[in-house]
Amino acid sequence: MTPIQLPSREAMRTAYLDGEEAVLKIFDQLVTVIQTLESKFQALEDQKNKDSHNSSKPPSSDGYKKPSPHSLRHRSGKKAGGQNGHKGIRLEPVNRPDYTVVCRVKHCQTCGMELESLLAEKVERRQVFDLPEEVRLEVTEPQAEIKTCPRCGKQNEAEFPPEVTQETQYGVRVQAQMAYFNVYHFISVERTAEVIEDLYRQPVS
Repeated sequence: MTPIQLPSREAMRTAYLDGEEAVLKIFDQLVTVIQTLESKFQALEDQKNKDSHNSSKPPSSDGYKKPSPHSLRHRSGKKAGGQNGHKGIRLEPVNRPDYTVVCRVKHCQTCGMELESLLAEKVERRQVFDLPEEVRLEVTEPQAEIKTCPRCGKQNEAEFPPEVTQETQYGVRVQAQMAYFNVYHFISVERTAEVIEDLYRQPVS
C-alpha cells in the first residue's frame, strides 16, 4: 500500500510565505487525503459489519458475534436539566434590531372606540432571533477592465483578485464551511453536499 504523503511543516511555512493561493492548494490536497481515508475507513467498516444476515457469507462465519446492547448509559442520579452552579446562557436583547414590527392597538378593548389614530404612550419590546426567510449564496462578479492605450495601441487587461481563478467557482467562505462540516464534524462528503444544497438551494458536485 502506497503511504499517504502529508505536507511537512516546512512546506506549510513555504506556502504561508507564498500567499493565499499556495495555502489553498495544500488545503485541497488535505481534503483529498481526508476523503481517501474516509473511503477506506468506510470500506473497512462495511467489511467488518458483514455477516450471514446482510451478505452471502455462511452462518458459520459469524463466530461468536452478539448484537450490541441498546445502550451502555447508566443513570447518574442527577435531576434533568441544568445542574446547580451551572452558568446558564440566554439570548440578550440588542439595541438595534434588523427589523421592527409594530403591533398596533386599533380599538379599545372595553368600549370599542377607535384608537389607531392616537399616539402610543409607550411600547413593550420583545425580540425574536431567527434566520432570514431565504438564505442563499451571494454571487459576486469581478469584472476585469480591458483598455487600449491611445498612444501606443497596447491592449491592457486588469488582473482579477488572486483567489478568483475560474469562470465560476465557490468562494473561500463557503469552501471553509464545507471543510468545517466534513473535517471537524466528520460529515461525509456526500452528506456535506446535501447539507449545502438544503441550506442554500445550491447543488454541489
